[in-house]
Amino acid sequence: MHTEGAKGADQVGGSDPNVVTVALVGVFGAIISLAVILALQTLYYQAKDQAVREANLGVPVELSRMRAEQTEVISSYRWKDEQGGVVAIPIERAMELTVTELADGASSGTDESGGMP
Repeated sequence: MHTEGAKGADQVGGSDPNVVTVALVGVFGAIISLAVILALQTLYYQAKDQAVREANLGVPVELSRMRAEQTEVISSYRWKDEQGGVVAIPIERAMELTVTELADGASSGTDESGGMP
């Protein structure tokens, strides 16, 4: 009876797994896992590179050119209306003159509305 119990236990477990099938599933699983990892890594680095490019763009070239032109305009003397005798002065000089005029106006008095006389 003891021999029958041992024989019955072997039959319950079924047959041995097919080694070739297990090996093929393992190899294909590893290949698929590697492919997924490489695809995700590629997507990550592409997104990272795009973010770096966008961050490094800074100010577009056209905007830089326009700012340089505007800075030149407000930083130099020029004729606004040569026939009318109207001259544009640099913004820094205009601010200095305005401060001087306001200081002179404050020492000589202003009208009641707070403006210059």
